[in-house]
Order: sequence, then structure tokens, then C-alpha cells
Amino acid sequence: MNKKTSIFQHSLIYGLVTGGIIAIFQLVVYIFGMANNKNLGNVSFILLIIGLLMSVRHYRDHVNDGYLDFSKAFKAGFLTCLFAGLVGAVYSYFQFKYMSPQLIDELMSLTQDKLISKGIPESQIELQSAILEKIMTPLFLAFSYIFSMAFWGALLSLLAAVIMKKPENPLKADNLNNDL
Repeated sequence: MNKKTSIFQHSLIYGLVTGGIIAIFQLVVYIFGMANNKNLGNVSFILLIIGLLMSVRHYRDHVNDGYLDFSKAFKAGFLTCLFAGLVGAVYSYFQFKYMSPQLIDELMSLTQDKLISKGIPESQIELQSAILEKIMTPLFLAFSYIFSMAFWGALLSLLAAVIMKKPENPLKADNLNNDL
């Protein structure tokens, strides 16, 4: 008897691989000194989308015999993003805690510059900066990474589920035999 891979196991593998690829990409970006480049952040997002779509498609075509309902497609995509987020959170924690703690200060500076460019009064900027200094820790950034990936994973998984669902043929011979 051929044992099927569960959605959890399948998504775990694809999520770890996707998260690993994103973490390696972010490490390369950091090594080349472009950690604060927003456009390169979009590349990480594209890598997430590719990993999610590959996961759902592979689950449909190779694990679930070419058929996939909406809920299973959503679960496969969401879990893939969640596991990728966990890998990314671990990388983020180590990056901000050990590899380059000064990146937090750079993020603070960029945030302050954005607030100044929007014309926000100096007193409000100082207040927001004081609050951010207290909460912008490596652990906070790692948790926010997980929540961000879960949020985007849910949205992207909804789209992927709509696009990649493929209902089972009701006239399939196995279904007819089960009904008799």
C-alpha cells in the first residue's frame, strides 16, 4: 500500500526549502552591503510566491493524484509560507542579534527619515523613536517576520487556491464504484 504524504509533511519540506532559499538570498544581500535596499526585499517576496506555487502545484499533481480542492490548496500554501516564515525568523534573529546588531539602528534612522520627510513634528518623531527603541529587538523583529509571512501567506494562498484547485472528476470509475 502506497502511503500518501500529508499536507503538513509536504508543506514542511517546501516551507523549509523556500525559507532556506530566502535566508540564503538575504545573507548574500547582507554580505554585499545592500540589506536596506527595498527593491531586493521584493525579490524575497517573489521567491516566496514561487515556493508557494511550486508547493501547491506539486501537492496537486504528484501527491493528490492531480486533483485538489480549495481547502487543501489553501492549507498547503499557507503552511508552506508559515514554515518559510519560521526559517526566516530564525535567520532574522541571528542577523540582528549576532551578525549585525547595527542594522536595527539603521532601520531606526530610516524610519526617522521617513517621518521627517512626511512633515511630522519633531516632538512626535521623538516620541515614536523612544517607543521603537524599546520594542525593536531581534526577538521582536523575528516574531514580526513570522506574522508578516503568515499574513502574506494567507492572502497568497487564497489566490493560489483559487487558481490551482482542480476538482476530482465525478464520473471517474473509482467514484462510480463507491456509489454503487
